[in-house]
Amino acid sequence: MNEDRAYIDPNALVRWLPPKGMRGRIEIFDPRNGGEYRIVLTYLEPDRPAPWVASAHPLKLLLCQRASQTNASRKSDPDGTLSI
Repeated sequence: MNEDRAYIDPNALVRWLPPKGMRGRIEIFDPRNGGEYRIVLTYLEPDRPAPWVASAHPLKLLLCQRASQTNASRKSDPDGTLSI
């Protein structure tokens, strides 16, 4: 799959982003520069920890070239922000 699609297509995002052993469900999807997406990641095995909610704000999308965003998680370090 072309990862560029994940930044503009919510169905592609839930196929691409969740790690192995998890599934994703989109809560917010606004793919504009400065927009936001929020995805709930749930383990496939019922005895695993509670769902993990991740959100990101696309800062600059140059598809087929570069994408940058900030990410926040409810299960991360104190300020919960990661820039990639």
